[in-house]
Amino acid sequence: MPDYRLLRTDSFVTENDAADVEERGIPGLSKLSEWIEKGKSKMSDLQLRIQYKDVVRHGVSDDRVTKAWVQRGKPAKDIYNRWIRLKKSDLEASKLLLEQNLKPRDLYDLWAGRGMSMEDIYKLWRELKLDDTQIYNMWVTLPGKTKKTDDEIFAAWFNANKSIEDVRKLLRLDDGNNYSNANTKFWLKYIHYYDRRKGVIA
Repeated sequence: MPDYRLLRTDSFVTENDAADVEERGIPGLSKLSEWIEKGKSKMSDLQLRIQYKDVVRHGVSDDRVTKAWVQRGKPAKDIYNRWIRLKKSDLEASKLLLEQNLKPRDLYDLWAGRGMSMEDIYKLWRELKLDDTQIYNMWVTLPGKTKKTDDEIFAAWFNANKSIEDVRKLLRLDDGNNYSNANTKFWLKYIHYYDRRKGVIA
């Protein structure tokens, strides 16, 4: 049964990990860790993929690799970047981190830090079946210039085929007693935006 020693022979460890002497003695592995940490060249990406395939060949799952990185203190953004370098999709890398209890808000910040557009972030959010109300609350409370405008939010919803009824529920207005909710005005503005985009009104 493979153990985490397999993960300690290359980039699957932190540079300060107290690897066994026998592991340090394997040719090229310590140098590989250095390359990976510095992220210098395409060759380091190739070597990372070669080492990853070897780990997989020994029966170690992606979940287990991710867990090992988390347990050794690797930041989520570094883990995410490694999976992208290993040709995982943004969706796959995100799922692996969520399975290790990364909070959706932290995942959102990670995506934004990678320069993803609002549309791409929202697409991933929906593919991961995360809470639409949560991302809306984040959009309207982001600090400074990162806070989303009404039109940006409406465009994201419209492009995601969110109907007027979908947004009513998203804003927690599905209960008839909640029409005094502060979100009611926002919903009415979306109705106007939606109808205008659909050509119902000029």
